[in-house]
Amino acid sequence: MIITVVKIKKLCNSGTKLIGIADITLDDMIVLHDIKILDNSNKKFLAMPSRSSLNGFRDIYHPINSKTRDRIEAILFELYEKTLDFNNDIFEFENVKDDKNSLIDQKGEDFEMMMRF
Repeated sequence: MIITVVKIKKLCNSGTKLIGIADITLDDMIVLHDIKILDNSNKKFLAMPSRSSLNGFRDIYHPINSKTRDRIEAILFELYEKTLDFNNDIFEFENVKDDKNSLIDQKGEDFEMMMRF
């Protein structure tokens, strides 16, 4: 399974740690919406979508292991950085390298900015 499309919505001057929201499409078949990109004192991290439960919050979906999470973070952070040179708010990146068999093998450089909204 590979990431085929990434959409990033920049949130400038939100007054919070939230600096962006990303959607990723896997194998052109499944879309995972509302992955939060946060910046806490110049350290970026992701927050997966969650819902409240009796014991606090529970992720709706999330990577099963740290290697997968690290790869998703690296890709989203690299693509987010590419958006900073533009005034637009929403960006779409498509995977232009079809030689990868796994998300673990993907890098930010595999994606090309296709649209700016």
